[in-house]
Amino acid sequence: MDLVSPIVATASPFYWIPFLFIFVALFVALWGALREDGSDLKKVEEREK
Repeated sequence: MDLVSPIVATASPFYWIPFLFIFVALFVALWGALREDGSDLKKVEEREK
């Protein structure tokens, strides 16, 4: 924590915005891949019919 604190304190918020955006995008993609078992897709197809 002592090594990270100075980096976080000196880094501008604009530096963390793209990093946070990429992290969230990867998390959403991973979450979608884990939930993609076909059950949700079948439910959507049944509702459309």
